[in-house]
Amino acid sequence: MELTCEVLETGELTEQAMNRLSEISITGPNQVSFLFLDGRMVEKVWQDRSRAESWTDEMKQRASEQMKRRHHHE
Repeated sequence: MELTCEVLETGELTEQAMNRLSEISITGPNQVSFLFLDGRMVEKVWQDRSRAESWTDEMKQRASEQMKRRHHHE
């Protein structure tokens, strides 16, 4: 969604913004192609976020507690 907002040069995905596109295609690993109604094509490559970046503070806390319990029983 962030990549699509970047290509459409908008802060949020609205119906009006999306209506400028004819097609969105995955063209390869981490590659996406945006075809606009006017025939213009924009190809983008994105980098996956690391798993650590996607964890919430709550998820990190739970994992930490599980590791402490696991090491305590050894």
